[in-house]
Amino acid sequence: MLVELCKNENVLTGANSTKTFRCDSVSKIFMSAIKETTNINFKDVSITVLIGTEVVVQRIPWAALSMIFAIEEGGYGTPPGDQTVAQYCGIDLGQYPLGDNDELTVRLDNADAEGLYWDCFAEVNVPDSALPIRYFHSTGAHFGVDDCLRLYVYKDDGALVDSNVDYSLKGDNFDASIDVSGAHSKTACLGDIDVVATAAFIAEVHDFGGTPHTLDINITGTAEETIAVCISNDVASDVKKIVKHTDRVMKKMRSLTTRQRRGQGLVHRRFMA
Repeated sequence: MLVELCKNENVLTGANSTKTFRCDSVSKIFMSAIKETTNINFKDVSITVLIGTEVVVQRIPWAALSMIFAIEEGGYGTPPGDQTVAQYCGIDLGQYPLGDNDELTVRLDNADAEGLYWDCFAEVNVPDSALPIRYFHSTGAHFGVDDCLRLYVYKDDGALVDSNVDYSLKGDNFDASIDVSGAHSKTACLGDIDVVATAAFIAEVHDFGGTPHTLDINITGTAEETIAVCISNDVASDVKKIVKHTDRVMKKMRSLTTRQRRGQGLVHRRFMA
């Protein structure tokens, strides 16, 4: 079910806006935004997402999140640079269950010199067996990442094609050194995105094929921004919540008439600011 958190929310330069919604689970977040007067650069707009008190998207640039979603799901990825028309950003959270008193929280921070108008929607209460997903963000040269599924490098000046940076990844039964310019070439060749507009800004360093890895990461050369797509910190607990939530949703669905089931596809405008 698609629900609305906000529509045409005016977020001025240097300001932020936070929206919340109470639900049983959240799968995806879909957002759009457009400049207030002239243009806006989405490298200076960042998104934070919380499930209850757990931060699952850690103040990550809109442009980076949008391009990652485009690589993984298809669709349009917003590149850094001045934009004069509406831009879009999706975030895949797998199937993230919420506790009885938890809320989904989405926050937009606007550090650009231009104000914007923000729409935010979420796909909630969908019965699904997907694992809960969180996003780790680092600007450092040496750090650790737990339960990583996919690893991305992001550079907002679009210079990945000429990068001389290497990623050294070490973990249990895994040891690799990956050249960023090579990762860019792979992303450009395989990605379902406009490579001219976006691939020089984002590259998939490694995809672990659905098996989470705990990594020690060393970056040689100028450290870029790293974004890791990971499973939730407490998977065992979350899986129990997912099973409970899925059973509850399926029971509700079985009690609906055919007409009511079709109606579940409509946008519900229930939100709390």
